[in-house]
Amino acid sequence: MVSRNVVRRSLFGCCVVSVLAASAATSWGQARHSTRTTIAVSPVNTAVGQTITLTARVTAAAGQGAPNGQVEFDDLAATLGIASLEETDGGATATLTLNTLAAGPHPITARYLGNDDFVVSMSAPVMNIVKPR
Repeated sequence: MVSRNVVRRSLFGCCVVSVLAASAATSWGQARHSTRTTIAVSPVNTAVGQTITLTARVTAAAGQGAPNGQVEFDDLAATLGIASLEETDGGATATLTLNTLAAGPHPITARYLGNDDFVVSMSAPVMNIVKPR
């Protein structure tokens, strides 16, 4: 059983951050730790060929440790790339830098892939508009 709740979506001067939380239990009743994934896109709007940085932050409740594993960055159903989490204060982050987005709107999400101890979670989408050159 997985439950998801949109927690927050905020616009900052440099980026947009979106949050979606999830929790689950295995089918045999052993609870895995819930996680929350946020994504930051910087800069938010770009031109074709311009480099953007996608940063996912994955956290668990206090006392459960930092999630580990990988984060998949997606543009709708297309995978942009996968990055490994690195432990940071109170959680873990994964970063992907790219310059391959075509002109147009791109709803970008980060999806923590989970593991035996932590459940999968996904950020809410952040819209990135790529302008033609």
